[in-house]
Amino acid sequence: MRGLGIGTSAAETPCAAVIREQQNEQALLLLGGSFTYMLLLRSLGALASIHLAAGRIPAWVYRKVWGRAPLHWFDHRFDILRGPEFWTWQERGVLGMQAIPAGAKVLDLCCGEGFYDRMYFAERASQVDALDMDGNAIDLAQDLNRRHNLRFYKADVAQDEFPDADYDTVLCFSALQQMSRAQLDTLLPKIRAALKAGGTFFGSVSLIPENILLRTEEQVRPEFAAHFPRVELNCSPWPNGRLECYFRCSE
Repeated sequence: MRGLGIGTSAAETPCAAVIREQQNEQALLLLGGSFTYMLLLRSLGALASIHLAAGRIPAWVYRKVWGRAPLHWFDHRFDILRGPEFWTWQERGVLGMQAIPAGAKVLDLCCGEGFYDRMYFAERASQVDALDMDGNAIDLAQDLNRRHNLRFYKADVAQDEFPDADYDTVLCFSALQQMSRAQLDTLLPKIRAALKAGGTFFGSVSLIPENILLRTEEQVRPEFAAHFPRVELNCSPWPNGRLECYFRCSE
């Protein structure tokens, strides 16, 4: 038969021709949609690059001012603004989280503004008690890090009583190297006593030439071995010659 319709071949039925036209239209729509999506993604990528570049400016200014200010803690929001290539400061969050059993009770000493407690430690623990002697740090921590299982305390970790006992994990990052001999001799036995049986003391010591007591890995190990039967050290090189010495102490 000949009445097959305009634009169809002798072997193509009217139904097949309609299907073919619909498929062509769908292909055109998909092509147009893909172009639109790619254009949108490229635009978002450009905005992300602008955002990263703009964030580095206040981050750079903050670090310059912080270096001149008498602060022992750092606002890690400005580390985020430095960009993804500056990642080493996140180490302690990841490693500290791995040292916390699920549902554990945790004590974080010298917590600063509490970034790690909210973003890492409180995600895994049932209770986190975070202490710092700087009232400004604690005020900022309470403003930025509201979680039902996270509590902040202004306290001298060497002299004041801990808010609780029988902790599964005690954490202390980049702070012990700033302490005096008397403070270390007071604090380390307190930490051992605050741990429950089988608990872990985990943290880091920043090894830099300016340190008074703890400048090398060989000086760090005896400090902990005097109070804990098991001491494991693992040092990580950071930029500008800093060596972050992570420790794990237990029975």
